[in-house]
Amino acid sequence: MDYDLQLMTPTGDRPKAWEICQKYMERQTFSGKVIWHVTDDGKEESAINFNKFGYELVYHRLTHLDENTQARNMQHMLPYIDSRIPLAIIEDDDWYSCQWLQVVMDNIHKAPLIGETMARYYNVATHMWLQLGNKTHSSLCSTAMVGNAIDSFRIACDKKSTYIDMDLWRGFKNKYLLNTHHVIGLKGVGGRAGIGIGHRAFDGKHDPDSMKLKEWIGDDIRLY
Repeated sequence: MDYDLQLMTPTGDRPKAWEICQKYMERQTFSGKVIWHVTDDGKEESAINFNKFGYELVYHRLTHLDENTQARNMQHMLPYIDSRIPLAIIEDDDWYSCQWLQVVMDNIHKAPLIGETMARYYNVATHMWLQLGNKTHSSLCSTAMVGNAIDSFRIACDKKSTYIDMDLWRGFKNKYLLNTHHVIGLKGVGGRAGIGIGHRAFDGKHDPDSMKLKEWIGDDIRLY
């Protein structure tokens, strides 16, 4: 089958976040043909409940390791990735608007590396939120690429850098950043902790009544 878009997601031992992630991908408005590669290196296998016409999920089961395995898991999926076809990174614990994949496809012609600027993070366990000021790079969860940007992504993964997104964006010149918020880093959902800023205690603002979260994700607040 010829695909229009490729997705990659590493997961493991995050059952609630992974369940929600599948819902976010099922409701995407993009109606092209999509292949979604998912690596799972959790102690327990993650449940696969994804079902969407035109979308194919390919599940890769990997050995659990008690260390940061993001780069290892990305490296496992990359041999299956075609550099000629756009690739979007979907992280299992973040919020995605239903238009995100369509936005990717509408903008990937502008540069081989695209993403969103001014990243937003929210920890649902502590009700703390943070607005970053990044104007020259995008978080990995809101990054998409094609062509030589995928080749650069392979190199960044091979380096096994702690922050693959920073390594990729810092070294790539032909890029385009969107001033939109179709992706939000949602943390504190439970399960295995990650390595990004949202997984650590950060100096943000308190949102005791969840009104900021409601402003950012609307009715999806019910999922948390």
